Amino acid sequence: SEEDIPFQGADYLAWSPEGSKLAFAAYPKEHVGVRRIYTVGRDGSNIRLIGASNLCLETPGECYSEHSLAWSPDGN
Repeated sequence: SEEDIPFQGADYLAWSPEGSKLAFAAYPKEHVGVRRIYTVGRDGSNIRLIGASNLCLETPGECYSEHSLAWSPDGN
């Protein structure tokens, strides 16, 4: 249901090499000002938060930009 979707306004889409997952940037419903990077299964299952867009997370070196979403050849 729509209540189960933790984000809004998905864009900057990138399919995994084997086509089973989609990476994208979206705004979380509860904090509109900061985009997050998510992945989701082809069938819409297994939504996973990867990190904050253009922000560093608590772990140094974990910064992401939605403008350069890409998968490595091995699907990571």
